[in-house]
Amino acid sequence: MKRVGTIALCLSVIQPAAADFGNAEVLLDAGNWKVLRTQDSCVAIWRNDHRIQLSLDKFHIDYKSRGGIIGYSLRFDDELVGQAMRRTTLAESNAAVVILKANDLWRLLKANRLRTMTITALWAPIQEDIDLTGIAEAHAVLASAKCTGSPSKG
Repeated sequence: MKRVGTIALCLSVIQPAAADFGNAEVLLDAGNWKVLRTQDSCVAIWRNDHRIQLSLDKFHIDYKSRGGIIGYSLRFDDELVGQAMRRTTLAESNAAVVILKANDLWRLLKANRLRTMTITALWAPIQEDIDLTGIAEAHAVLASAKCTGSPSKG
């Protein structure tokens, strides 16, 4: 029974697969972000990199193709190096993604830059430097009726 709950939790953090975006409607293209609407959801993609996505209530970086992750550190804007390494949550480990929600998401939406240091399950360090230009505009569209309401049939 516990395994079913874990599987459901993992599925709830995963966004639609990249293939689902082929026929998606582009609602916004601002800065480094493109907001796409599929038949049943909206998501913002960073620089057409489907590994890096923003939804209304979370941001995630996918590391499935890199063997998964065991920990990461975050630096918003010009914070000093030396931020503590975070262990992944069960949901992050199972889905092989870094997930930012709540306070981290709020900080992200106010920032201009996010730098991450991720340790993969193979103990390989990966650094990401993400220019967040346009993220506030993208999030505003995700929160708008264009995404929270029913997609128009046309």
